[in-house]
Amino acid sequence: MTFWQENYHFIKDVYDMRHQKMAEWMENVEKAISRIMADKVYTSAEFKRERDNFHALCKDLERSEVKKWLAQILEILMAERAKPEREKEFEQLDGLIKKHEELIPWVSKITIKVDLYWKCYAYGDDLKPHIEFLDGIMLSSTREIAPSCVENVDEMIERQEKALVQLETKRGIVKDLIEKGNILLQNPEKPRFLDSHVQRIVDGWDDTKQKAQERLNLLNDTKAAWEGYAEGQETIALEFEKAEEEMKKIKKRFNVDNAKEDLAKRQAIYNKAKEDLELIYNKIKSDYETMGMTLPEDKKALMKKELDALTEKMAILVQFEDKVKKIEDFCNNLECFDNTSKSLDDWMTRASSELDNIKNHSHQMVPEDRVAVCMELQEDIAAKVAIIEESIAKEQELLPQGDSVPSDAMKHKEELARIHEYTLALQGKVKQETAKLFRGC
Repeated sequence: MTFWQENYHFIKDVYDMRHQKMAEWMENVEKAISRIMADKVYTSAEFKRERDNFHALCKDLERSEVKKWLAQILEILMAERAKPEREKEFEQLDGLIKKHEELIPWVSKITIKVDLYWKCYAYGDDLKPHIEFLDGIMLSSTREIAPSCVENVDEMIERQEKALVQLETKRGIVKDLIEKGNILLQNPEKPRFLDSHVQRIVDGWDDTKQKAQERLNLLNDTKAAWEGYAEGQETIALEFEKAEEEMKKIKKRFNVDNAKEDLAKRQAIYNKAKEDLELIYNKIKSDYETMGMTLPEDKKALMKKELDALTEKMAILVQFEDKVKKIEDFCNNLECFDNTSKSLDDWMTRASSELDNIKNHSHQMVPEDRVAVCMELQEDIAAKVAIIEESIAKEQELLPQGDSVPSDAMKHKEELARIHEYTLALQGKVKQETAKLFRGC
């Protein structure tokens, strides 16, 4: 009996042990690959452990010495064994070796992926402090603020400007990280989580930059609103005083040309006052609305009361407009009154001429025609007397009465009295002339 046959069981146990260890090693490699390729997103530390375990398992990937030893020992052991046993053992060894040969290219492929995945996890680690920085800027740029005075706003502006400067200093680093991520994304074997990593730094930079700038713009607008609101309060108070003073200057003038000229002046002053007051008021209101976006509620309520008080004071424009409108109506009535007087004066000249023609230049007319002409003139005079009486009634409403009557108003009164007196005298003369003509018929 040979040495191998004498020690068959011992050697066979050693062979089986090494065969089992080879099988277990391949199973462990497969498990390591399965964990690496799982959908789970590891932390970089977790993945490093998996990577190191995989590399440790795959140090002697070929296992040439082990496979050679197993083949040689099995050949010797099975030399004198029965054919069925020999075929079974060789079949098991062939299966083990075939499985190993299939494992080698798979492991080589996974090794490349492991290196790529590790780069992606390391890229995530590189991103982390910059993402945290961007998150900090985003938080400070979007949290609620409630400045209670312009000094608070100045402090916030200073901090926000510093944040934007810090962002700008990170621009180059972030740009490089984005480029690095885009290069990794070009690999078709990239892990799925890489897209979100790259997208997060891209969106994080764009969104943070936008929100930080928007917050600075809001703060600058708020500061301008605080300053504009305070300045507007002083300015509008002066404009209210000016409007009050201008309203006091609105008076009736009884010279038609002067009255129309003064009316145009008052209308221009009113329009300018209206334009200025509405512009200032709307600016104050706009400033209040801008401040209201960040004001504390108690401060906002106080300023709302101030704005409401200004809104009530804006009623001065209604008063101003009403006074100007009354003067406009007065001027129109005065002009109409004056035009009536001028028209009557022109008519008196013509009527006197007609009476003179009847008395001294109508000898060739038959008596009946002369009577008819006189009757027409008499009717005309009666109509004018009615108009004069209407003017006298209007004068009582339009012009001041009493002892202290302005000279320009007195001229209208005297002119109307002259016209009235002359017309009545003319009416008497025409009646006398008509009576003569009737007696002569």
